[in-house]
Amino acid sequence: GGSFSGVSAYEDDKKALETAVKQIQQHGADIRRETNMLNNTAFSFNGDKSRVQDIVKAAKATMEEAKSRLEAFPTSGGVSTSEQHGRRLTRDKLTESLMNASKRFEANFQVYQAAEAARLQRDVAAAQMATANGTVDLRGLEGGKGPQLEQQQQLDVSQAEVDLHSASVDEYNIAAQIRLDTFSRHVSEQEVTITSIEDEMGRTAQTTERATEQVTQASSHQRTGTKMLYWLLLLAAVIAGALIVIVVLNTCNGFATAPAAANAVDVVASFSKSPLPRV
Repeated sequence: GGSFSGVSAYEDDKKALETAVKQIQQHGADIRRETNMLNNTAFSFNGDKSRVQDIVKAAKATMEEAKSRLEAFPTSGGVSTSEQHGRRLTRDKLTESLMNASKRFEANFQVYQAAEAARLQRDVAAAQMATANGTVDLRGLEGGKGPQLEQQQQLDVSQAEVDLHSASVDEYNIAAQIRLDTFSRHVSEQEVTITSIEDEMGRTAQTTERATEQVTQASSHQRTGTKMLYWLLLLAAVIAGALIVIVVLNTCNGFATAPAAANAVDVVASFSKSPLPRV
């Protein structure tokens, strides 16, 4: 329950901050459109000024709300260390995007204020000149409709579309950078895991090789000992056979066959003293 709530809060704040960045960028586009219309001398800016004030008010409210969300942005919430690192990266990217959008909006508003001051100066100069000449261009002062205004409005609509497209591109680049950072982090973690597995497999192979060598040596020693035992048994059998032959000869021939028995004993003795064959 707690982990799910933490993930849900993280996703909600992330989407809200991304939306806030888009809204601020759109407000900046609206300010630029108003600035372009303000530069048109055939259009009165009395009504535009109230619209600009509403735009600035809405933009500042969006900035304040986004700032509060960033300060409380969840980076833990019972998730893994890797996920916490990813959340911090996301927060940093969103902070950077919000700051850039806010700075661009402030710059656009300053351009509007400068254009507004210049427009006031032009209108005052035009009014003074018209008064001196005895004529007043009511269309210029009261914002009459004309072909020039229609063309300017069409240009403003096109500019707004371009600004909206640029905002979408910026948002896509931010999301792509976040995904790239997350992917790079996962790749690094996988590389560390694979390296550990390879090291462990190498140590296991070395241990297996040493164990195989020890088993081979033990088997060789065992075969050597078995052959030695077989030769000793054969020698004992020969000696026993010789002794049996001597006893039988002594029993049958008595002392007359003593020399032959002595010769047999000498043969057995010489055989027993001869070195064992190599194994």
